[in-house]
Amino acid sequence: MAPEEPIAKFVDVPSFPSILIDAHQDLLQTWAPARTLEVMERRADQAEEIAGELLLRISQRLGPEGTATLMGRIEVEHWPISIAADRLTAEGDRGLARRRQLGVVARDLDRCLGLVPPHPEAAASRAVLASALHRSAAAT
Repeated sequence: MAPEEPIAKFVDVPSFPSILIDAHQDLLQTWAPARTLEVMERRADQAEEIAGELLLRISQRLGPEGTATLMGRIEVEHWPISIAADRLTAEGDRGLARRRQLGVVARDLDRCLGLVPPHPEAAASRAVLASALHRSAAAT
């Protein structure tokens, strides 16, 4: 898996409201232990969802062979991450039909990072990712 040449483009700072910005801002706060635990638990759930969204974005770009190689290299079967089947299906749609099916985190990542130009075999990539995550769920 040779790294691709990056495509230079302007990426603006995420705009409010943004889960990503809020999580970053939370790092600057000082809270009582109970409040800290509450925020950490909420952010941990969001972090797992963000990690799943990033895996999905990456797999859509790599293609099925690249996705299979990456899943093996990062040992995704040990990750406590899942992506709902309807979320994977939504990526097959385009435009507003896709956007209406996205959750808050997925929409936030789209807004912050932009849309991913999909590999011609993106559907097969999603199937490879789903299979790897299914093995992960079965292992736990």
